[in-house]
Amino acid sequence: MRVFSLIILIALTSVVANAAFTQVEVFQWDADHGITAESWDVSSLINPNDSIYFEFNYTTGGQTWEWGWSIDNVTVFDSDGDLIPEETFDTWLPTDWYQEQNGLDGLWEQLSSGYTSLPEVPYAGCDSDAHSGWAYDASLFTATVITDPGDVTIEFDSSFEVNGASGFEYATMYVWWEEGVGIESASLGEIKAAFK
Repeated sequence: MRVFSLIILIALTSVVANAAFTQVEVFQWDADHGITAESWDVSSLINPNDSIYFEFNYTTGGQTWEWGWSIDNVTVFDSDGDLIPEETFDTWLPTDWYQEQNGLDGLWEQLSSGYTSLPEVPYAGCDSDAHSGWAYDASLFTATVITDPGDVTIEFDSSFEVNGASGFEYATMYVWWEEGVGIESASLGEIKAAFK
């Protein structure tokens, strides 16, 4: 029994590590949005017991020396409480968050000033104005969590400004989800059934 359980655990870890997540766009901005307090209910985009994470993507469409996008005080919660406690970026990125530059120079940074500054410092931002030679397609990813009830809301502070006519700069948020039995609530029987 002990050996069988270990095999199941190894197999489960492999499946989770290679899970095929589905990306769903929550919003996309291409015009000045200013400083706002955002609240987005994504319950209709996911299911109970899904594994989910969020992506904040800032792109300049191959252009350089645009303005930027900043975020702060990010929290994700459902009716059971916080899934991701408020992230203020005081110590930059938590170990379970990460970013991708998608082959370009631009990246998310811990900032305390800039064209798209926020009232509380520090915050996370893509400051194209400060890096005039960088093109951006920078993605910032939250931790992955399992939602049990499925009624998920994400809240954060935001500052987004575009340089001139819209069409080059985009601020986009996605939710990524992977359907399945939540590991935290799965019984050994449910785990075994998943591998039959």
